[in-house]
Amino acid sequence: MPTAPGTGKTKFVKDYARTLGREFSKIDLGGLNDPHELRGFHATYLNSRPGHIINALVGCETTNPIILLDEIDKTGTHRGQVQDVFLALLDPDNHGVFIDGYLDIPYDMSTVTWVASANSLEGIRMPLLDRLYVIELPGYSAEQKLAIARDALLPEILGTYGFGFGFGDSVDIPEAVLERLVELNQGDPGLRTLRKWLQSLVTKSLVANLEGIELGLTPNNLASLLGLDDLVERERQVPGSYL
Repeated sequence: MPTAPGTGKTKFVKDYARTLGREFSKIDLGGLNDPHELRGFHATYLNSRPGHIINALVGCETTNPIILLDEIDKTGTHRGQVQDVFLALLDPDNHGVFIDGYLDIPYDMSTVTWVASANSLEGIRMPLLDRLYVIELPGYSAEQKLAIARDALLPEILGTYGFGFGFGDSVDIPEAVLERLVELNQGDPGLRTLRKWLQSLVTKSLVANLEGIELGLTPNNLASLLGLDDLVERERQVPGSYL
């Protein structure tokens, strides 16, 4: 599942698991370069322990979870060795049998559904890639971002302040301001930066309300309030280039 950061890969897999009524677990692989972290450290080793794979199963308390291998393209300098662990798991000749170095007994993984996420396919070794079914998730359009910001992100952020899932009288962010926020964010295919900006905007608005100050939030002063003047300057110099 290759796509840009912040486009909802983890949420997609969580929703997939929930739809199927199965448990979900995630193994973070970013920067991992020791295959023993996955396979487990033999009981004769100092600080011996089971690996992430077995621990993920234990956490799910089931034999047929959906396990997300997050950022499989960002495994460390010895990523070939790390990715070989999954290559063996997905090898049909092994029938899903896995041996954790700590437990040292074969375990049947054939009922586990593995989903790997990546920002790019370039970091995945070809033998492993050949065993994966690739789904590419596109970035969000401006219309989608606006709808998500208005109907999901803003109510969610307000909810963290105890204002419930709605605008109420707590903060007023006009539609035109949201449109400008999305416009400034158009160079980012995901939602992380948009969420961060919206969080900052809500915080500033609430603080201004508590202090009895009129923030005067408009599309024209939005960039200054968020410290995005450099971004606007680049927008003027190179139209269509924001991030």
